[in-house]
Amino acid sequence: MENQPTVRGRIFNYVLHRSSFPTPERPASRIFTDGGAFFNEDSTASTALSSVLWNPKSKKDDHCHKEVNAISLAGYGEYLLSNVGYNGWGSGITVGGNNFTWNYINNRAVSNNTALINYSSNFNEVDPTASNDHTLKYGNGITDGFTSPLFSYASGDSGSALSNGKHIRNMVFVGPQDSKNGYWVLFDEMTANTAGQTAHIALHPPSGTYSTVTSNQEYKWTMKKFSSVNVDLSIFLAT
Repeated sequence: MENQPTVRGRIFNYVLHRSSFPTPERPASRIFTDGGAFFNEDSTASTALSSVLWNPKSKKDDHCHKEVNAISLAGYGEYLLSNVGYNGWGSGITVGGNNFTWNYINNRAVSNNTALINYSSNFNEVDPTASNDHTLKYGNGITDGFTSPLFSYASGDSGSALSNGKHIRNMVFVGPQDSKNGYWVLFDEMTANTAGQTAHIALHPPSGTYSTVTSNQEYKWTMKKFSSVNVDLSIFLAT
């Protein structure tokens, strides 16, 4: 290589196993009082159901988003409900011609699967208002719960994350059994500091393909980003 420009090298890393991979083990469902409740189907399949109810007590740095009591769901090889994600520090992102701001990503609770009190229903989608937003990125953690292979429960306390009230989110996971699909149930208890306020629930299926099953009660979204078949998520509003 004499008299030649310096060639930029690349280092390749390989993990070499002396023996075969061990038998897969299913990820256990676990509850962390300072962090969240992680519920997983009793299965090692890549299509197994998985979920989390997120509520940190001590995590307060800039990596946090406004997602106290946010949930995330996955199953059948797809994300079913997803929170806002990340596109580099201080960076927004353009999706479908819409320029979502850094405020939307990092500093607005409505971008996550959260609950708010008296939040504007006509907010700017790409740069939502700060009025009646969450004020903190941490709450009182997971205050109650248990796990089992087929049925798990957890409760998260918003603490002081909402300036205008309190949100207790109870999540139940019923795993697939008896040839029936699994499902999740949310019980949201919201108490405003003043009477006459409106409760808002933000849920984000990562799909623009949806249909109305029953107006103001049941809706169905279809996902097909990672799998080879359509995966449907039905959301039923009991009240």
